[in-house]
Amino acid sequence: MTDPVADAGYPLDQPGSMSAEEIAAAWRAERPDLPVDSISVITPLWRIGKLLADDRRRLLVDHDMDPATLDLLSTLRRAGPPYRLATRELADRSLVTAGAISQRVARAEQRGLVTRTNAGGRPRTVLVTLTPSASNGSTRWSVTSCAGNTTASRRCPSRNAPSWRSCWGPC
Repeated sequence: MTDPVADAGYPLDQPGSMSAEEIAAAWRAERPDLPVDSISVITPLWRIGKLLADDRRRLLVDHDMDPATLDLLSTLRRAGPPYRLATRELADRSLVTAGAISQRVARAEQRGLVTRTNAGGRPRTVLVTLTPSASNGSTRWSVTSCAGNTTASRRCPSRNAPSWRSCWGPC
């Protein structure tokens, strides 16, 4: 799998040179009629979220995994043995449509990560089960894709640190 965003050198891999306060001040000077108080709260959060999301995406690419497939495998794994759920339950737990689950299951099935079977006596109910190799592998994928194992999150202080801003410089 290639990473088109990383290959293109996405410009927001690092925090911007302007702090949120500088951005707000520039807007106050340019458009004093606009409320800008939220910039000092939203901008640092957006930047942190962007760094973590990009880092997670790179990690998934390194493991030949996409976020949707990881979500499917993780949802099945969290269900516990026998790592099986009906497609409707998968959709509910993943907060996506039945059509999205159908596409996710088809991709994972092509890769040999899940199997589909009909529920006995209920022809319209499809059960999705992790294959043994995915059952072992999904733990590794889930753990390695968690924010705690990404490069960006290791730069962050713990949740008990006095300020998250210290790890991002001038957010």
